[in-house]
Amino acid sequence: MERLKKFNWIIISLIVLACILTAGYVVLSHPGLLAKPVPDPETGIQNWITSVNNHDVQRLYQLLPDAIGKQVNESTFALANEDNPLFAPGLHFKNYTVIKKRVDGNAAQITVQIMLARPPTQNGTVLPDLPLVYTFLLSYEHGEWKIWEQE
Repeated sequence: MERLKKFNWIIISLIVLACILTAGYVVLSHPGLLAKPVPDPETGIQNWITSVNNHDVQRLYQLLPDAIGKQVNESTFALANEDNPLFAPGLHFKNYTVIKKRVDGNAAQITVQIMLARPPTQNGTVLPDLPLVYTFLLSYEHGEWKIWEQE
């Protein structure tokens, strides 16, 4: 009887060891299992809207995909944005609605309608929000969604 208990204990130990080794093999052979999941690409749009609303040209430059950032340096980008009409006093984006969204791994194309709030006129007339449609190309790089407006 004692011998049977010892044998059962050895079998159970071998099964547990096999499970541990199998789990280790699966994790090592599929490193993506430990990787953080890619966030929704709409986070790139939200970051872009926040940066535009804050007139944060440096952050807008950081949000450029590598392919675009290599074509223009930050100071040239900042100069190009000095007269950005979206930076006019009193303008800001309020919210957006997704019209079309296509995601393929680390790439996305999203068309949105963004509501642009405008300041009151000189005589105090409140202007309705202006709906604008943008199509964004996004790529997941360096742990965040990089974004570029498609023309």
